Amino acid sequence: EGTSIGVTHNEAVLDIKYDFFGMRMATCTLDHKVTVWDQTSDGKWVASTEWKAHQGPVCKLCWANPEFGQIIATCSSDHSAIVWEETVEQGRKLMRQTNRVWTKRARLVDSKESIFDVKFGPKHLGLKLLTCDAVGMIRVYEAQDPMNLAHWPLQEEFS
Repeated sequence: EGTSIGVTHNEAVLDIKYDFFGMRMATCTLDHKVTVWDQTSDGKWVASTEWKAHQGPVCKLCWANPEFGQIIATCSSDHSAIVWEETVEQGRKLMRQTNRVWTKRARLVDSKESIFDVKFGPKHLGLKLLTCDAVGMIRVYEAQDPMNLAHWPLQEEFS
């Protein structure tokens, strides 16, 4: 018997991916949003975070290998791919709460077309990201320093 998840999006879900361990998943939609879901100890899925990720529909997303941290890449018809990193912020000390926040680390805007796919490379290649746009141009980016996700130089492009 399947489990129903109360989707919070107002528009169609365009992509859904599990993280490496299968304990989290992320969805992206026509309404420009990404939602991250966490599985509870009793197997239920709970939306932990939702944010407006792009200026257009979010076409695809992917998780990086957890060796690099909690990182998601998204792509959109707004001609960009974005790298997001989850950070944990401490709340007020008396309440001892933590707040998980997804922060935009890099926006890749080399494409003049909608970007329809995004994938991280295998971990043995380092922290690499591939994008593919509407005219079939493939771009390869690499984080020079996985501890500083702000810099993703374009390594090559081909079609």
